[in-house]
Amino acid sequence: MNKLEIQQLNKTFVSEKNNKINVIKDMNFAVKEGEFLCLLGPSGCGKTTLLRIIANLENPTSGIVTWDQNSIQPKIGFVFQEHSLLPWRTVYGNIAFGLELLGKEKEEIQKEIKRLISFVNLKGFENSYPRELSGGMQKRVAIARALAVNPDILLMDEPFVSLDAQTRNTLQKELVKIWKKTNKTVIFITHNVDEAVYLSDRVLILTQRPTSIKAEANILLQRPRDRTSIDFINIRKDILSKMNY
Repeated sequence: MNKLEIQQLNKTFVSEKNNKINVIKDMNFAVKEGEFLCLLGPSGCGKTTLLRIIANLENPTSGIVTWDQNSIQPKIGFVFQEHSLLPWRTVYGNIAFGLELLGKEKEEIQKEIKRLISFVNLKGFENSYPRELSGGMQKRVAIARALAVNPDILLMDEPFVSLDAQTRNTLQKELVKIWKKTNKTVIFITHNVDEAVYLSDRVLILTQRPTSIKAEANILLQRPRDRTSIDFINIRKDILSKMNY
């Protein structure tokens, strides 16, 4: 069953000089329930705009976004490129934020945060502030905050792009474990081919702006995945050849 369908989606911005800037053109794709989908494309092609439209943070110029074969907006967890944590709140307070907005009882919030703190390996840092955490730990807090509201779908906008290679690889492994345990539907934006092959069930390769679907690759490798295996390398080469910008 499809969790999300995008049909004939277009997005055009108008500049201060009244020039039209076409960002998304005739975008069509579907995302299955529980699927880990990567949107792979060059910087500036319109990936973030597309994700913001899916999250209902932007309106499309034309086209349809359909959820579970209806138009009802689901609960969405969004992990931004920047961690966007509230600097005046502790780890506990940041994760609690969405639950508080939903009006959850204090005891329920405490129970859920305790579970999530353990889930993302942050036990002992409940009372720490974002400035006291490493970049990788901040990302864990952001992921836990997104999961706290029990979203129907998790949207991730290049969340690991600013991290060093070792931390990035570690968080990719942890994200796969979280996805397998929660069975969430995930749409993950990246411009890193290695990351897309390591994480996803399927990769949609986007064109330059105005972006549309250029090609698709199904990643049939078993998890956990070995980046040095011949199969992994061959899939990576195939995707690179399809990108060919």
